[in-house]
Amino acid sequence: MTSTQGAAAPTAGKMRWWPLVSLATAQFVMVLDQSVMNVSISQLVDDFDTTVTTIQGVITLYTLMMAMLMLTGGKIGDILGRRRAFVIGLIIYACGSAMTAAAPTVAILALGWSVLEGSAPLSCCLRWPR
Repeated sequence: MTSTQGAAAPTAGKMRWWPLVSLATAQFVMVLDQSVMNVSISQLVDDFDTTVTTIQGVITLYTLMMAMLMLTGGKIGDILGRRRAFVIGLIIYACGSAMTAAAPTVAILALGWSVLEGSAPLSCCLRWPR
């Protein structure tokens, strides 16, 4: 029995870091996404033939959606289970990213990037499952 317990202990120690790595990666992607949009404002204005104010509004909506739904996401994680909520959040974020990449208008950009990607923390909840 000692050899079985001894073999399980190092594996459990290694596995306990994966949730932190997963969360750190998810948070990095969200911060990178925010930074990329701020850096590319002038290109977005040219691509969508709009004003800087409109693009800044889309960026602000993204930030507000994330901030507004962060605590609600924690509660959703408690209700649905954190692992399931995290996976659902990743799927929502991926759909928002796809919609953003293919956006032909500013309205679609705002829907995909600000609303879908911004609401991903609602189900992602930024806390790893037990």
